[in-house]
Amino acid sequence: MSRSPTSSEAGGPTLEQFVSDWNEQLHEHTKTMKGAAERAVQRHRTAVQNQAQVEKLQQIVHERQKQYEMLSAQLDTFENEQKQVEGKLGDLETKAKEAFELDLTNGEECSNLKLHEQVKEVTEGLDGVQKDIEKMIAEMNEQLQPKEQNAANVLLQIMNTQLRTLEWIDKK
Repeated sequence: MSRSPTSSEAGGPTLEQFVSDWNEQLHEHTKTMKGAAERAVQRHRTAVQNQAQVEKLQQIVHERQKQYEMLSAQLDTFENEQKQVEGKLGDLETKAKEAFELDLTNGEECSNLKLHEQVKEVTEGLDGVQKDIEKMIAEMNEQLQPKEQNAANVLLQIMNTQLRTLEWIDKK
């Protein structure tokens, strides 16, 4: 009977060497995988933090957009009321011219009475518009307390200044 040679007799690695090499490779592979897992966890953590920041910024943008839309609507209302005031002033000027022409033709007393009535009508209309403007600006002041300097607060300051100017002119 012939005996087969063992791996040590044939010159190859022994079972112990093979297991030792395999164990080393497994250990290195495990170490590499553990490092990759730690990097993946860190990337995930960063992604979650970034997502939270993005959501917070989106919420701020949404709030600012709502404020802008509200201010835009109020500004449109303000501009419409300003056009009404200009229209009433134009009407007053037209009526004053008509009254002046009537004064020349009908006599001074009749003309002065009509002019006085027309001025009273226009003044009442302007007072109503002024009250509407004051109410609108007061609402804007309540909604946007100037905590920070932004476009809405600058617009609000301009409108407050215009209102104070109109009130000063009205008093004079």
